[in-house]
This record gives sequence, structure tokens and C-alpha cells, in this order.
Amino acid sequence: MKPEQLGPETYIPKTSSDVTLEFVWKAVRVNVLNVGPDFPFHLELVEDRYRVRFLEFRSSSDPPADIGNPGDIWLNVSPASYVLFALNANKEWVRWCPTLDTAGMIVHPFLPLYALWCTIKQASWYHRDKIGGDWAGRRLTARQDLGGYACAADMLDPSVGVRLILLHEEMQRNKSKS
Repeated sequence: MKPEQLGPETYIPKTSSDVTLEFVWKAVRVNVLNVGPDFPFHLELVEDRYRVRFLEFRSSSDPPADIGNPGDIWLNVSPASYVLFALNANKEWVRWCPTLDTAGMIVHPFLPLYALWCTIKQASWYHRDKIGGDWAGRRLTARQDLGGYACAADMLDPSVGVRLILLHEEMQRNKSKS
């Protein structure tokens, strides 16, 4: 039997670098048929879908090499360098260069049909067939009230996704204060 997935009760990320970082546990809901055979953990069933956990790190710097697990993501939130990274199966951080060409997307190490993408709310793993299609045009791109973009093709600047996530979060905080 495979071990349980890493989670807040079993794993606290550590690095030997002096990078200041924050992290939050996230999950992507998947169909069991979309999970690769080399997925190293037991899948959690939540409602009608399975859940695959990952960490989202945030820092004002690029990721150190000694932190994270395959499938984790890293947002460099420095205004001088908004960048998104994903940790691949070789435990190497790969810089996200958004593309609508499925061959060039960063694919999840254990979910071969899922790729890294940014929405107005989050960076996460999305089914590759949805990115760039009509669904993406409605849900994966920023709304005009965020000074955003009308279609996925307009989101191909790698800094745009991170910048819009931060802007959306700031707007949500301001709404909750009023």
C-alpha cells in the first residue's frame, strides 16, 4: 500500500538558505484516470474526485534548490521580478514560461494531463485541454475590473499571472475591510 500524501500534519518544509518564505497547502481535484502510474502516494477521495496536494511557496526571491517536493510551486513576489516556478520530478525548479502549445507547458510530475497555469485567483495545476480553450477564456484569464486580459493568449507574459494574483488578493482584502 502506498503512503499517505504529505500534508500539514506530516511535513514542514525546510531549507538551509536564508530565504524568507511563506507557504500554504493547496490541492488539485482530479479524476483517478488522469493520475500517472508512478504517483507515489495514496489518493484521497474528496466528494466525487481525488485530491492531489502540493505546496505553494512565496518569497521575494527565486527558490533555493533544497526545498519542496515534485509538484510544488514557487511564486517570486518581488515587484522587480514576478516569476512562477514548479518543482519537477527530478527535484529541479523550472521557471514557468506560459504557452498555449501543450508540448511546451510545464506538466505536473505525476499528473500527465495537468499543466501549470495562473488564473486571477491562483497559480495551480489545470487540465491541459482546458488551458487556452473557451473555458480558459472565461475562467483562466483576468477580468476587466482587474485591468486584465480578455483571453488566455494575452496572459503569455510570465509576470502577468503572478502580478494579477497579488492584485486580486489585495482587492479581496480591501473588500473585507469595508
